[in-house]
Amino acid sequence: LALPIFIGQGVRGQQYVPLVDTNKVWSIFDNASTYYYKIGGDTIIESTLYKKMYFSFDSLQITWHLTSFGIREEDKRIYIKMSGDHERILYDFNIEVGDTFLTNIDYHYCQMVVAVIDSVELENNEIRRRIVFSFESNTQNEQCGLSNNVIPDEEWIEGIGSKRGLMPVLLLYESVLADHWEFLLCFHENDTLKYINSYIPVCYLASNTQEYDKSQNIKVYPNPFSDYLTLEFEDFDTNNCTILLYNSLGVEVQRIDNITQNRVVIQRNNLPQGFYFLRVICDNKNLGVRKIIIQ
Repeated sequence: LALPIFIGQGVRGQQYVPLVDTNKVWSIFDNASTYYYKIGGDTIIESTLYKKMYFSFDSLQITWHLTSFGIREEDKRIYIKMSGDHERILYDFNIEVGDTFLTNIDYHYCQMVVAVIDSVELENNEIRRRIVFSFESNTQNEQCGLSNNVIPDEEWIEGIGSKRGLMPVLLLYESVLADHWEFLLCFHENDTLKYINSYIPVCYLASNTQEYDKSQNIKVYPNPFSDYLTLEFEDFDTNNCTILLYNSLGVEVQRIDNITQNRVVIQRNNLPQGFYFLRVICDNKNLGVRKIIIQ
């Protein structure tokens, strides 16, 4: 996505773009692999009309499987339902700045509050409304223990959903301390790419260790590592380069600017165990993304 475009009252004047539609595909990365969601035809779950949901682990998106969920949209609110479970609200695009969105986050004194409503430009130059939440205390004299180092602020884009994917599992069922994290890689509508993750510019990651690069002249070792990581450039000028390290939630945890040498040592700096993404940018061009693991 491009930088936010602040339009003020013009954002409210835009025609609402429904989310539940059969012409959309979400590409999502979790702890280990990429999977896809799409929406299908009608289904009845306990006397209520929903749309079917399908998922796929197939990189070619040929083989799809029916999920146990149904999804529906009413008055700019999106709901999901699994047989035997109560209906849950995924999104409410009627929400305004200062409003609280009720979630199932299991963390003391925390609530999700709308901080900003603005607009973003998609990959096809379309403008969509965006809602940005922050996690704030819901109890007087008590602090919300969440921060961007634990979980980044939640963002919704009209017609697309959360930057965590169509169904942000974290907000539905799990504690923020659980080890299940996921984020949206790409979103297609009518076979047109409209969103691509800004720090991992690919639509499919096959595994925790697969490497995706526009240049094969970047070496990273050892991987996994415990104390420090070495990155080497080969056969190209390293002037005006930046190394960015993101955790599994997409939060930037380390940055090295003005790289002038072909060999750079990246210290662990007390980062917790887990997988991270290392991105290399030179002259404002993305040269590659590496999946690395701290053990």
